[in-house]
Amino acid sequence: MSKLNPVFYLLSSTLLFWSLCAGLSNYLAKPSEKSPAVRGNQQPQVSDADIEALKEEVKKDPKNEKLNLDLAFSFVKKGFDSGDTQLIMQAVQKFRDVIDINPNNTEALLGLASLCVQSGVFDKAIVYYKKYLELKPEDLQAKTDYAMATFKIGELEQGDKLLEEVLKVDDKFFPAYAVGAIAFAQSEDKEKSKLYYEKAKQYAPSKEVLASLDDFIAIGPESPQDKILSYFTNHQIIGPKLADSRWVNEKSLELLMKDFPVEQMPAFAKAAFISKAQAAIAKNQAGTVVVLKDIDSGRELLRVE
Repeated sequence: MSKLNPVFYLLSSTLLFWSLCAGLSNYLAKPSEKSPAVRGNQQPQVSDADIEALKEEVKKDPKNEKLNLDLAFSFVKKGFDSGDTQLIMQAVQKFRDVIDINPNNTEALLGLASLCVQSGVFDKAIVYYKKYLELKPEDLQAKTDYAMATFKIGELEQGDKLLEEVLKVDDKFFPAYAVGAIAFAQSEDKEKSKLYYEKAKQYAPSKEVLASLDDFIAIGPESPQDKILSYFTNHQIIGPKLADSRWVNEKSLELLMKDFPVEQMPAFAKAAFISKAQAAIAKNQAGTVVVLKDIDSGRELLRVE
C-alpha cells in the first residue's frame, strides 16, 4: 500500500491555509449549502467491508451513477483517513466513471477538482472547476477554489479577477480575502496583499483563524528549493512513490522512492519526464541536480541535471 508521505500534506503554505479556508466556509454554511466536494470527509468511518460491498453493487450495475459516486466518496474518506494514495487514485477513477455516465454530474466534477487541488495538480483542477462553474455559477466557494488554483499556476491577474467576481456577490466572503492576501504575499506584492488582508481581518470569524492567516502570510514567498521540491512532490507519477526527500546542499536534491518501477518506463516516457523536469528546475533554480534513489537499496534510479 502506498502511503501519503509527509510532504503530501505540506504542498505549500497557500494550499495548507486554503484547506482551512474551505473547511471554514463549509462550517459557516448552512448544512444544505455545504459543498459536495467535502462530502467524503463528512461521512462516518468507512470500513474495508463497506467499500467491498459497494464494489460488488457497482459490478452488478456499472452504469449506476449514484453507486459509482458513493464509491468514489468512500474511497476519498478511506484514502485520507488511512493515508493510502492508491485509494485516492481509485476515487479519481470513480469520479471519472461518473462523468462518463453523466458529464454534468456536479458532485463528481467538484470532487475531481478538489482532489486535484489537494494533490497540487492545479492545471487539471482548473479544467474541472471551469466545467463545474458553468453548471453552478452561484457556488462562491468553488470560484474561490478556482481562483486559488489559478494563482498557483502563476496567473495572478486572472486569480485576482475571479476573487473580484466572488466579492461582487458577497463582499463579506472571508475565504476570498484570505486567499488573495496569501497569494499576493507569496508573489511579493505587499500592497495588494495588504488590501486583501485588511478585509480578511474585518471578516475573520475568530481570532484563531486570523492568527493562522497571519502565520501563513509571515511565511512569505516559496524559496526556489521549495518550488522544485513541490514540482516533484505534486507530480502524478513521482508524488505517490515519494517516501522522503533531502537537500544534500543548496543545489542537490535527493528523492527517496519506494517501489518506483523505473525499469518499466518506456524510453520516450523517461526522456519526456526528464525534459519537463529540467525545464521546471531551470525556471526556479538553474544548475540544481535532482537524483531519484530507491529508499531501500540506495540505488540511483534517475538523475535530472
